[in-house]
Amino acid sequence: MNFANIIFNNLAATDDTVALIDERRRVTFKELRARVSRLATGLRHHGVCQGDRIAILMGTRIEYVEIYLATAAIGVIAMPLNTRLTAREHVLLMQDGQPKMLLADSEWIAAAKEMRAGIPSLEAIIALDAASSGNLSYDELLAKNNQSSLPLDLAPDDPAVLLYTSGTTSGPKGTILTHRNLISDIAQYQQFVGIQKDSVNLQVSPLYHAANIFTYVHLLAGGTTVFMPKVTPDAIFNAIEKHRVNFMFTVPTVLYSMLDAPDRPQRDLSSLQTLEYGAAAIVGPRLVSALEILGDRLLHAFGMTEVTSHASMLGKIDHRTHPGSIGRPLSGVQMRIVDDTGQPLGAEEIGELEVKGDNVTPGYWRNPTATADAFHDGWLATGDLARRDADGYYYIVGRKKDLIISGGVNIHPADIENVIAEHPAIAEIAVFGIPDPHWGESVVAAVALREGMDFDADELRNFVRQRLGGFKVPKEVRIMDTLPRTGTGKLLKRELRVMGSDAFIRSVQITNR
Repeated sequence: MNFANIIFNNLAATDDTVALIDERRRVTFKELRARVSRLATGLRHHGVCQGDRIAILMGTRIEYVEIYLATAAIGVIAMPLNTRLTAREHVLLMQDGQPKMLLADSEWIAAAKEMRAGIPSLEAIIALDAASSGNLSYDELLAKNNQSSLPLDLAPDDPAVLLYTSGTTSGPKGTILTHRNLISDIAQYQQFVGIQKDSVNLQVSPLYHAANIFTYVHLLAGGTTVFMPKVTPDAIFNAIEKHRVNFMFTVPTVLYSMLDAPDRPQRDLSSLQTLEYGAAAIVGPRLVSALEILGDRLLHAFGMTEVTSHASMLGKIDHRTHPGSIGRPLSGVQMRIVDDTGQPLGAEEIGELEVKGDNVTPGYWRNPTATADAFHDGWLATGDLARRDADGYYYIVGRKKDLIISGGVNIHPADIENVIAEHPAIAEIAVFGIPDPHWGESVVAAVALREGMDFDADELRNFVRQRLGGFKVPKEVRIMDTLPRTGTGKLLKRELRVMGSDAFIRSVQITNR
């Protein structure tokens, strides 16, 4: 078994069919196989061995897929890094993942060199753009002709990818995805959707995200993927019209911006057969509007990094019969709802959603405690509170933990709390999410100030943005005399979420998007 077989041993992948398109170039399946083979050989020649990690820090481009497949082909573990994080956050993640190499594009190569001192495992930095480096270049890795049979025959449970699900100062958690996980998720998804050989996928989500799976679904089907480095409604419409896009996945906020675009009625979306969205359900007026404009083209996916990408799907017609649902489990995936003791619950009873299947991670990288906490008798606890109706459709009703999802991005409050707590004016801090009609949730911080201290919006925004990715900067800071706590000293975030404005001394609005 080897994930790289989706291009090496795939009868649907016709040699002359264009596999990937980005701003710089396009490659056929034949060219992609050749480049992946040479890259895998080059990595081996420069000392990369099975089980080593290779970090990837770059924008959306064809080389990203080449690296993913080349590392898989030789049993090396790809370690994508979120380009929206800061160098400080990247160092913490790489200290945990311990990569042997870092491959970076010109935007990140200078920062990569500065980070190197804090990452003892890092032996080499590879620059994609030769002119930007004094390091080994990507082209030099490709210079070796393939001298061995690829891909290697690996055990199904050999790790292929290490994806970090949470942040930095709260402690990184690297999700291990095996060759079995990746192949199973693609096969389960393909069985449900049935991507055709002539399908053209618009890859809107960044390639460091689990939603990169749609590129590989299309490679397996012998289809084409077009990469979107910059996501705006106009750029999406242009790509759909130019490439006659059949399929795309995005998050609700991007979908809303498309539907609300003034020129959307004049744009030609006739080729688009499927628009899948995830991260949050679409309900109410937004769903009515989407169905009026797009008709029965919507799919809704529920998943998480720990299940590779997908656990359940809400079909196109299901949007009309079971609005707000996350659908039913994919073939090969089991889902259940349990109470606090782990006992399964019946229809319409609310409890924690758990998942089991070949697409589910075996655990977290070098973190047996987090792994043990996440699994119960072989079932992965999602942390989501859910119910199941009499038809077997599942609905998310809340979260057991305080994860914030804003614009389809998971944000862990502790990451932000630990940074803001470093500010000299802050005595107490609690970060939480509140409903937002556009982003799904907005990040809000409640703080108590040190006596005689204060701050202004610009100063606090800059303080946080120097330490964290911009999407983690709170949209609002609510200043209070003291934060509500239980008798044992625990913060009561549930009270903070519903407090009226009379509970604040003042509220500071911060522009962070």
